[in-house]
Amino acid sequence: MEKNHVALAKLLAIETMGKDGPFGVASAAGSIQGFPVAIAWTKSNRASIVGIRLRFRRATLSSPPDSVRNAIESNPKLLAAMGRKKLSSNDRKALAVLPDGIAFTWHYAFRAPRPEKVADVVRALLEIVASVAKPVGTVCEKCDKQTGDPYAIDGTVTFICAGCREQAGEEDRVKIAAYEALPSRPVAGVLAGIVVAAVMALAWGLIAYGINRIFLWGAFLIGGGIAWAVNRASGKVTVLGRGVTVVLTIAAVMAGDFLFIVLSAAKELNRQVDFSLFADVARAFLDIEFTQSSGWLSLVFALIGAVYIFYTNRPPVARRRMVPVRPVFTPAYEPIE
Repeated sequence: MEKNHVALAKLLAIETMGKDGPFGVASAAGSIQGFPVAIAWTKSNRASIVGIRLRFRRATLSSPPDSVRNAIESNPKLLAAMGRKKLSSNDRKALAVLPDGIAFTWHYAFRAPRPEKVADVVRALLEIVASVAKPVGTVCEKCDKQTGDPYAIDGTVTFICAGCREQAGEEDRVKIAAYEALPSRPVAGVLAGIVVAAVMALAWGLIAYGINRIFLWGAFLIGGGIAWAVNRASGKVTVLGRGVTVVLTIAAVMAGDFLFIVLSAAKELNRQVDFSLFADVARAFLDIEFTQSSGWLSLVFALIGAVYIFYTNRPPVARRRMVPVRPVFTPAYEPIE
């Protein structure tokens, strides 16, 4: 059985793309009557959706955005394809009329919408958009002079010519070089990270003791707080700073667990929290943490949080991802069925 995006691409005479294309998952993308489109079965805030992005030429929308929204929400062909009398509240909230396109989201709970139905929804959206905006066509959207080729640029299907692609690459290179040339204060970054890690460890231990529970998102917050402090004090994001953030995130979670055990021992043994108690817990910490309690879970949370922060904690400048899309065109004057 064909995958949904493959079957949809055949129905709409467009192309298939992998994770390097729109939505970051397998998708169908291309141009229909000069309107770039991208469709994928994916997730949004843990909800199953079919995401549809349809673009038109910027600043050519002839109707107010609210009017276009109303036309989409009440379109009988679109609703019939979805098998509904009206859009769900989630669908309406996710619907966006942008300066250069439409973002439409079809939420579903159980069975994924069939490609045939999704194709009908796309055709209905195209019919609405074609009546109120001009197609992008094949002219480069950057220089508006040369014939462009379709590329997924950071996930958005865009027509861009070879010259503008080269210029964009050079612009990215200059921005990256300028950012790398900024002065860095690694010692200040490490010290700031240690201070915030200590505060986060204290918070982790006290909260865990108070509610006798830990949460994965706590590790994310710890990593995020440490990364913010390291980057802010350093002056920019560096490889050293990212590595320090990983180490301090794991250390903060483990230190928080240590504090939790100290407080728990003081309560159970009716002892004061003093240096002697800290020393006793320190000698038995590894055994208590990984044999007598849920220390492995804390370590897993710490590792997940550290890896997540390392992946997301990147310099604010980077090369734009440009992935070619091989389209199948239909004449701009051909009516949409």
